[in-house]
Amino acid sequence: DRYAAEAKAMAVQESDPVRKQELLDIAAVCSRVPRQGATNFHEAVQSMTLAHIAIFQETFGETTCPGRIDQFLRPYYEKDLAEARIDRAQAKEILGAFCVKLCETIPMHSDVATSTLGGLTSWEVVTIGGQDSEGNDATNELSFILLELADELRMRQPNFHVRLNENTPTGIYDEVIRVNFGPGSAPAMYNDETIIESMMNVGYSLEDARDYVAIGCVEPTAPGKTLGSTDAGMYNMALALEMALNEGCQFGSDRQIGVKTPPVSSMKSMDDVLDAYKVQVKHQLGKLHADLQKCEQFSAKYHPTPITSATLEGCLEQGVCSTQGGAKYNFSGIQGTGMAVVADSLGAIESAVFEDKWLTLEELVA
Repeated sequence: DRYAAEAKAMAVQESDPVRKQELLDIAAVCSRVPRQGATNFHEAVQSMTLAHIAIFQETFGETTCPGRIDQFLRPYYEKDLAEARIDRAQAKEILGAFCVKLCETIPMHSDVATSTLGGLTSWEVVTIGGQDSEGNDATNELSFILLELADELRMRQPNFHVRLNENTPTGIYDEVIRVNFGPGSAPAMYNDETIIESMMNVGYSLEDARDYVAIGCVEPTAPGKTLGSTDAGMYNMALALEMALNEGCQFGSDRQIGVKTPPVSSMKSMDDVLDAYKVQVKHQLGKLHADLQKCEQFSAKYHPTPITSATLEGCLEQGVCSTQGGAKYNFSGIQGTGMAVVADSLGAIESAVFEDKWLTLEELVA
């Protein structure tokens, strides 16, 4: 309502007839949506934008993603085209304005978090193309428009992720290659067949897996059905190896932050090293799990999310907030950092100590 009133007030003062009409159009659209539902493409994009901003504010913003907008905007676009109420260029302009608008939504962090997460990025992803719930390729004209915008705008938000499968039209591949060979590295590419199978392996239905979107950096979820804390915590995998080689302490320290495991002098095989490493990993993950449970309990008690819950399947049906497990799918993801370091280190230990016997494990640790 305030947007509509402001646009009307600006229109009264505007002398340029083209801009004046734009402001009147904005006022008309904002007076309808989202309260009365969208009846055309412009209203649909505006309704999506207002909902996005509201959810962003409620949830602190990070990884609040519009999702498969080329799919749910398609009926409005095709209807307006058929009735000559819009043309391709006008639709592209509206979507371009939406993408620009996403750059205004930034998360509010503390000073420490702001310095850590430089740039205040919010990881807002637009997912392009892919299969429909029946397994058919769902690429359409809006998919191509979004790829053009990814190339022409090249802004900090949104990230563009394109879904590819065995039935993806050649034109999409050509466009993705063209854009990626430009001054940037977008869009990211996702393999439908592999990701759908992996999602089903963790409990998603086939239909929901086929409708997946990417959020944040690379995380696939079912839109409108998932509360996924996909980056709930980061686990230092290399630190666990350091503690496995130093009886639960970091090198250069006697402070016990891990489990007391055997000294390297008693490790006579690679299996002994791996056993100690697994013990340290399990212990550290247990501590992280307990911390994350406290965070989730705090959110459920002190930070309910009614707007988000209203858009997630399962919450309204059960009368349960998303922070309390109301969504159809609920999970948290822990990032394992330093995986390559651990793999290289274990390979070096096995080779240098137990196979080629260049030195003992004690000498290596020293």
